[in-house]
Amino acid sequence: IKKDALEKEAQLSIKTAIKNKELIKKKIKALKHKKKQLEVSYEKLKRDYERFKRLFKKGVIPRSKYEEIETKMKATLEEIKSVKSAIEEAFKTLEISNIKIELAKLKKKEVKAFEKEILSLEETIKAKERELNSLYSKLKEAQALYYEVKAIYEDTFIVSPIDGTVVEKLVEDGEVVAPGKRLFTIVNLDKLYFKGYIPERKLGYVRLGQEAYIIVDSFPDRKFKGVVSYVSDKAEFTPKEVQTREARVKQVFAIKIYLKENPNHILKPGMPADAVIELK
Repeated sequence: IKKDALEKEAQLSIKTAIKNKELIKKKIKALKHKKKQLEVSYEKLKRDYERFKRLFKKGVIPRSKYEEIETKMKATLEEIKSVKSAIEEAFKTLEISNIKIELAKLKKKEVKAFEKEILSLEETIKAKERELNSLYSKLKEAQALYYEVKAIYEDTFIVSPIDGTVVEKLVEDGEVVAPGKRLFTIVNLDKLYFKGYIPERKLGYVRLGQEAYIIVDSFPDRKFKGVVSYVSDKAEFTPKEVQTREARVKQVFAIKIYLKENPNHILKPGMPADAVIELK
């Protein structure tokens, strides 16, 4: 912007100075022409003055006529001097115009200097852009390294996939474990279920969604509500740890009853319990 403004200013200064120079030249020419005419008139008046002077001395013409020509001659001489001064001032002004033209040309040189400076700055910008691109590349490398290290770092933390309570710890601090080895047993105490077995002859009475309740030895007077959510479609032999009030039978079907609540987490995994399914 500065370069363009300076260039316009220089061009305008040169144009104005050249125009003024031409006007001054015309003025000088006109003044010289006027001076020449005045000089011719002065020479004529001078001759008339000498002639009138002689005639006045002889008494041929009156004093007024003699003084009139003398006054004209002096006035013309003064006008010639004034024109000479005007011509001198015009030449000085012409010289000033020439100086202004040279100064304007110097401004044009300054414009070229600006152009060189702009080119230099453009090269600097390109160099900085290359440097910036290089820094961006380094930044991407650093980011990639950061995410790699972050992934490795995050892999050093063991995060449970569920909310729950650790009920069994299988390793100790500082112990080296093999891939796939269990570290902890975690149970969500808000989502406990009762697992039991139904004799084959009673299977027809049980269906999904039936209401039931659980009784544990620790709280024999409390009933914990649940709902039948799973019934096995395959019979199996009665597990040895199962104790029923009825005579043991050979074929049973596994069922699961999910508890609707576990107040204050008083129920724990592994607690022996009985389930009562309400038939309606």
